[in-house]
Amino acid sequence: MQPLGQAAPAKQVLVKSLADLVDGVNASYDRPSKLAFFLLLFASVDVIASLRRPKNQPDTSGEFFKEWVEAYMLPNSGIGCTAEELWGARCGMLHTLTVGSKLSRKGKVRQIYYISGPDGSNVVQVMQAEFDKAGDKVVVVDHHHLLLAFIEAVRRFTFDLQRDPALMDQALFHAETLVFSETLWTASHPTT
Repeated sequence: MQPLGQAAPAKQVLVKSLADLVDGVNASYDRPSKLAFFLLLFASVDVIASLRRPKNQPDTSGEFFKEWVEAYMLPNSGIGCTAEELWGARCGMLHTLTVGSKLSRKGKVRQIYYISGPDGSNVVQVMQAEFDKAGDKVVVVDHHHLLLAFIEAVRRFTFDLQRDPALMDQALFHAETLVFSETLWTASHPTT
């Protein structure tokens, strides 16, 4: 535990923050209601994706979210949506707690409808075929596959951090300002 006022090393903050985000997303998925899962998942992608922005860019943007999703979350995930559609889903969920977003209302992306079916079932494909037949701008995503895609994405990102010194340098630079659990605990429980 770091004494109050003393910053933890950036690498410790980075590792702990990534682990805390994955643990939080996992724990929220295990709850009967999936609302917290979606909110924490999209916020976590935002945070992790922001670690790739240049050092001279203090603000993040949707482009970093979409680039991270494209590079780390979508490959071999089988979730069937685009990075732009996940960005729209993120905006709808975090801003208005809906599946709709400005992008979907303008017809630029399909809305994501989340379901869960038994492993190995074709429920996603059957539902997608029905929506396609009706001409609805909807993509059906199994939320368990979304969870697995996120976990795999963080693993891939961590691997890239370890093998790419420039990416690690960027991430460590931004990690210096992250709030993480020990910082919160120390601030709320000062030692004397």
